[in-house]
Amino acid sequence: MKRLLMSVVLGVSLLGSGCSNQEGAVTESKKEVILQETEAYWPTKQWRTSLPEAQGMDSSKLVELYEQLEGNDKVHSFIVVRNGYIVGEKYGGTYSENSSHNVYSVTKSILGAVAGIAAEEKVIKLEDRVLNFFHDVPIENMSQAKKHLTIKNLLTMTTGFDWPEWTENKGVWTNWDNSEDQVKYYLDQQINEEQVGKFNYSSGDPHTLSAILQQRLGKTTSEYAFEKLFEPIGMNSVRWSPDKKGISMGGAGIFMTPRDMAKFGLLYLNKGQWDGNQIVPMEWVEESISPQAATEIPGGENYGYYFWLTEMDGHKVYEAMGAHGQFIGVIPDLNIVAVQTASGNDFDALLKEYVIPAAVSEEPIKVNEEANKRLKELME
Repeated sequence: MKRLLMSVVLGVSLLGSGCSNQEGAVTESKKEVILQETEAYWPTKQWRTSLPEAQGMDSSKLVELYEQLEGNDKVHSFIVVRNGYIVGEKYGGTYSENSSHNVYSVTKSILGAVAGIAAEEKVIKLEDRVLNFFHDVPIENMSQAKKHLTIKNLLTMTTGFDWPEWTENKGVWTNWDNSEDQVKYYLDQQINEEQVGKFNYSSGDPHTLSAILQQRLGKTTSEYAFEKLFEPIGMNSVRWSPDKKGISMGGAGIFMTPRDMAKFGLLYLNKGQWDGNQIVPMEWVEESISPQAATEIPGGENYGYYFWLTEMDGHKVYEAMGAHGQFIGVIPDLNIVAVQTASGNDFDALLKEYVIPAAVSEEPIKVNEEANKRLKELME
C-alpha cells in the first residue's frame, strides 16, 4: 500500500523519540517542499512521529491544546494521531508513554471488536438467544421478553432490563459488582417489556456477552483477544481482569497504555484492516460505528456496538468512552485518532476547540518553526 506524501522540510527538529524513522528528504539550503512517494507503515512494533505540518496540521493549535493541559493534573495523557503518525503527545504528572491505565468502559468497545471476530468465525450469531447459553442457570423473574433476548440486544444495550446504572440509584451496579456470580445477578433482574429495543446503559450487557464468548470458545475472552486482536497489532501492554468466576470483565477491567489505545483507534479508522490483514471484519466495524440505538442523551449521541456516535462541527466522530475521562476518539474524514487518559476532563471540548481546527489541510503545509519549538517544549 502506497500513498503520496508531501514532506515539509524547513530544518525544524522532528518531535518525539520516533523522529529517526521519519521518511522524507531534507533540503535545508533551499527550504523547499519535496514531493516523495513513501511506503505506508503500521505501528505494530513502534509508533512514528511527524511534524504536524507534514500531516496538514496547524502546530499552533496543538500548542494551544497542550498549553491548556499544562499543569492540569487530571489529564494523564493526550495523543493526537493523523495519517498514522503521532503529531502530538503529552503526559501529565508522573505518567509516561509506558504507564498503563485503567480504561474502564473503553473495555466495552474492545469487547465489541472481539465479538465481531468471533461472529466471523461463527462462534456466535447476532440472533442467538441469550438464555440458550445458560440452560443450567436457574433464572428468576422469567418472562417471554427475557427468553427472546438476543446477542444483538446485548451489543446495543437494548435489553430492557431494569438496570438504573446511570441514575442516582447506584445500588444495582454496586450489588452486581460485588456479587459472586455477576452473570446470574444480571439475568435475574426484571425486564420492562416496553423498554426492550430502547437504549439503557448497562455494564451487565457486555459482561454477559463475555461469558457467552468464553462458554463457546473454551478459553477466556482475554486469551482469545490476545490471539486474534492484541498480538497481531502489537497491543502488548494489555491486562484484562476477570470476575470472581474467571470471566473476563466485559464492562470494564482492561488496563493498557495510551499508545495501545491509539492502535485500537487506528485499527477501526482503517475499518479493521492492519498491515494487509483484516483483523476485525469490515462489515462488523461499519455496523459498530453506525447508529443502532438512540441514546436520548442531550447532544444527539447515538450508540453502535459499544461505540458512542456523534457529530462535531460537521464531522462524524465515534468514541470508545470510559469513566473519569478515558477516551479513544476517531474522526474518519480527517484521518485522526485522539486518545485521552484522565481522572476527569472534557475530551469532546478539546476535540472541538483544538484538534479539529488544527486539521487545516489534507496536504502538508508550511512549517511554523516557532510553534514547533514551543510544542516540543510542552511535549517534553
